[in-house]
Amino acid sequence: MLKSGSDITKELTKAKAFSSRISKLYELSLEMNRKNSVHEILDSLKGYLRWIFDFQTASISLLNSSGAVENFHLSGITCEDNALPSIVEELPSGTLQKSNGKYVSLIKNEKFCPNFPNMMMLPIKGGESTTMGSLNLAHSSKQYDQDDIRIAYLLGVQVAVAIEKARSFQALEEVNNALDDEKRKNQKLLQNTLPKSIVYELLENGKVKPKQYDSVSILFTDFEGFTEISQQLSSSEIIENLNHFFSVYDAIIHKHGLEKLKTIGDSYMCASGIPEPTPDHAKRLVNAALEIRDTMLEWENEKVEKGELHWRTRIGINSGAVVAGVIGQSKFNYDVWGNTVNIASRVEKFGKAGSVNVSCSTHHLIDKDFDCTFYKKVKNNKEQEFLIYTVEGQKKVTTKAVTLIV
Repeated sequence: MLKSGSDITKELTKAKAFSSRISKLYELSLEMNRKNSVHEILDSLKGYLRWIFDFQTASISLLNSSGAVENFHLSGITCEDNALPSIVEELPSGTLQKSNGKYVSLIKNEKFCPNFPNMMMLPIKGGESTTMGSLNLAHSSKQYDQDDIRIAYLLGVQVAVAIEKARSFQALEEVNNALDDEKRKNQKLLQNTLPKSIVYELLENGKVKPKQYDSVSILFTDFEGFTEISQQLSSSEIIENLNHFFSVYDAIIHKHGLEKLKTIGDSYMCASGIPEPTPDHAKRLVNAALEIRDTMLEWENEKVEKGELHWRTRIGINSGAVVAGVIGQSKFNYDVWGNTVNIASRVEKFGKAGSVNVSCSTHHLIDKDFDCTFYKKVKNNKEQEFLIYTVEGQKKVTTKAVTLIV
C-alpha cells in the first residue's frame, strides 16, 4: 500500500526530529566526557536535556560509594523524592521492559510524583551491568514512543560512561593528593634532619654523593661536670634541661645560617660553610658561639643567685677541610669527617669553661674581627701541639680624632 504524501511528510519530519535529537545527544556525550566530576556532568545534562526529551520534571538518582541514594533535581517542577530510593532499588534488570509487544515507557508510580504519574525511568548501568542509578523523566500527559526509548537507552550508556570516568578520575586524584601529602610530610621530616639541598639530591637521585670542602668551621659544645651534677637530678630534669638548652642552640644557629649536625648526650655539634660554601663561615660560627656563651652565662648567674645546681658550657671551634655526606639507609644522618672535626672536639675538651675557644686556624680567619687571647697549648691525638685561643668578643670600632687647621 502506497503511503500518502502527508504520511511521508510526517515520517520525514519525525526522522528529521530524531536525527536532530541524536545530534544533540552526541554533543552532550562529548560535553560530559570532558568533565571530571559528577556535578559537572549533571550541569551538562541540565543544559541539553530539554533539547533531547519532552518532560515537565526531570531528576537523577545515583548510588554513591557507600550504597546510599543521592537525588538531584535537574529541571522542571520539583517532585517529592522520598520514594526515589525504592525506585532505584526496584529498577528492572534489563534496560526498559516490553509489555503487550510495545516498549513500556510510562511507569506509573504515584508516590514519585503524584501530579505526573507517567514517567520514563531510565536505568543507568555501569560496568558489569551494575545499577548506578536512574534518570527520571515525567509528564502529565506525554506518551513516550519507541524513539524516546532508543534515545533514552543511548543516553543511559553515555551518562554511565561519563560518571564512571569522572569517579575514576576523582579516585585517582584522591590517591595522587594522598601521595602528595605523604611526600610533603616525608620532605618536611627529612628537612628537619637534613639540609634542604641534601634532601632534594636524596629525593632526586636516591643517594647523596660525599663532597669535599676545603674550608669550613666546626663547633662542639658540652657541659663541664655534667656527669657529676646529673647524678643529683632525676632523669626527667636532665632531659628537660638538655631539651631547653639545645632548643635555644637550634634557634641561634638557625639565626646565623648554620647547619646543626647532631647531639650526643650533652654534646652539641654544628657547622658553618656546608652544604653551601660561605667565605665568612668562621665569623658566622664565632658570632653564634658568643651568643650561646652569653645565653648560658646569664642562665648560670641566675642559678648561682638561687643557690641551684648548674652546668658551665665549654665551646670549641676549629676550621679546615672536611668531607660531608649522608650515612644510613632508613635513618639518614648528615655528617662530616676529617682531622678538622677531631681538632674541633679537642679544642672544646681542653678549652676554658664559659668561653668560646678556637684553634689557631680559626683564630687566623677571625683575628681582624674579634678580640682573642691566647689560652694554652695542647696536643692532638697524634701528639702534635696546637694552640687554643679564647674569644672575648667583637673588636670595637675606634675612630681617630681629626684636627682641622684653618
